[in-house]
Amino acid sequence: MNRACGSSSVDFIVNTFERTYPKVLSPGYIQEMVDDHCYPFVRRVVLINNVENRADAEEMARSRQATGEITEYYFVADLLDRTLREAELVLTDLQPTIHYTDWALTAIFLQGSDFVVHCDADVRMKEPQDWITPSLDLMARDGRIAVANPNWTKDTLNQEARELQGEFGIGYGFSDQLFLVRRSEFAQPIYKFHAPISLRYPLSASGRIFEQMADSYMRVNGRMRATLVAATYIHGADEGGTHPRLKGIAKLRRLRNRGLLSLMRMLRLKHHCYHI
Repeated sequence: MNRACGSSSVDFIVNTFERTYPKVLSPGYIQEMVDDHCYPFVRRVVLINNVENRADAEEMARSRQATGEITEYYFVADLLDRTLREAELVLTDLQPTIHYTDWALTAIFLQGSDFVVHCDADVRMKEPQDWITPSLDLMARDGRIAVANPNWTKDTLNQEARELQGEFGIGYGFSDQLFLVRRSEFAQPIYKFHAPISLRYPLSASGRIFEQMADSYMRVNGRMRATLVAATYIHGADEGGTHPRLKGIAKLRRLRNRGLLSLMRMLRLKHHCYHI
């Protein structure tokens, strides 16, 4: 059972794929994920992406829906064409790193509550905590805030936050591991902006993934992130361990990106499009 009451309608979405779906769609797993956030989500949605045995994944998802553990499930492939049209993107915009972006766009452009929380299948809260209610309260008070999330385990918030506001660090940046956003803002054709500092994402040499697209949009338009300092999440997998190996021109792009990032640090540029 959820352990907190909230007033705003929020959907909970988890994306799962070949490596994670047997775990995510096993009995009780999603309920444990939901309980971590201590919030009464209106919908509990599973996105299924890039699986070899669609029938097996669907059978497991139907079982979770029948028990009420999830309210609905979708296959990303079934919704991608419509999602791309609404985002004013084409398939080549997502290549060759398509599966690092297609699920996120699909989650955002799904019909549902205006507020949506996405939680990676390997992410758990360090301790169960309602970080969503205070985040919603802050977003209602401060119109600059486009995304909110708990803190992460690496001690980098002090370097990334540009100000403190109560229990939140306020700054720029975006992570697709765990986030709260408004669909009314992010389910729009906003994914073609470019901010040089967004080249810091590890896969930027291969293609523009969702994190980089969202980060660029926010920086170019002065939209900020709020991080609740006292709530922490943990990523249980080897982050970056499954990233594709760079080949050919992608290796050259990585060298170029590293050079540009080093130049921006050397010049001590403070604008949020050039500085974390």
